[in-house]
Amino acid sequence: MTWAMLLGGSVAVCSHAYGDVSDGRDGWGAMQRLPSASSGVAITDPDAGVAGLPPLPEKVQSHIATPIPGSGVKTLPLVEYYAPGSDRLAIMISGDGGWRTLDRNLSKELQRRGISVVGWNSLRYFWKLRTPEQLGDDLSRVIADYQRRWGAHQVILIGYSFGADVMPFAYAHLMPMQRNDVDFISLLAPGRQADFKARIFGRLGWGEHGTQDVLTALGALDLQRVQCVYGQNDKDAVCSELRERIFDVVMRPGGHHFDGDTVKLADVILQGWRRAGWGAGNHATGGAAIVEGTSRSQP
Repeated sequence: MTWAMLLGGSVAVCSHAYGDVSDGRDGWGAMQRLPSASSGVAITDPDAGVAGLPPLPEKVQSHIATPIPGSGVKTLPLVEYYAPGSDRLAIMISGDGGWRTLDRNLSKELQRRGISVVGWNSLRYFWKLRTPEQLGDDLSRVIADYQRRWGAHQVILIGYSFGADVMPFAYAHLMPMQRNDVDFISLLAPGRQADFKARIFGRLGWGEHGTQDVLTALGALDLQRVQCVYGQNDKDAVCSELRERIFDVVMRPGGHHFDGDTVKLADVILQGWRRAGWGAGNHATGGAAIVEGTSRSQP
């Protein structure tokens, strides 16, 4: 059954609803219609599929980045938030809704504090089924590429929701040397099961759920470098079950989206990173100008 058939008719969607990530603005392009149920045409574009969903608690905005040129990463849906003069790098895998408000605002906040961020759009990447091995290989290439291009020596991994579910599997498939390069892992609102394909029905609580156990995957990590953050009203988060096992478990007000408070969320991540051994104050940017989120490569 196609999504158009489920809605029982044609649905207005926006072919360019997300604008150009590089200009930092939201744009609305020409409207087009999904096929009606009688047409039998399946939706193959992830953005169109999300745009056709009924309203969610947070406005659906994927803010898709175009592929970034560069050795080894040009086929990946990444977006850059470059902090000149910093050798700190955060790689963040988004929720299955794509590069949306929480992901974008948290990245900008970390960038403002002198941490370069590479955002990874899960909706685009997982629109087709992936394997943990594929994700680990791609993460390995991203780490190596940005360490080289941006001179990053301190690396943290951040996963939100769907991204938090898959991050332990990705880390486990890094080469040992690269695992040692990762200082800290922050998992924001992880669930119990990981999936390796973004599913529209799953975002509404319908249909299939992940089949890979997140708690089992966490057993392969150095838990003294792992943080788990969850909202007190988020009943699906697994963090509360990890208090005796994991380095840092933090409960925040709100639900799955943390009430949108990305400033406090950045505080929590950086505090955990410092406690895990990051030398506070050793890598400040010295007031360097900050470059807004962009899909363009930086020199």
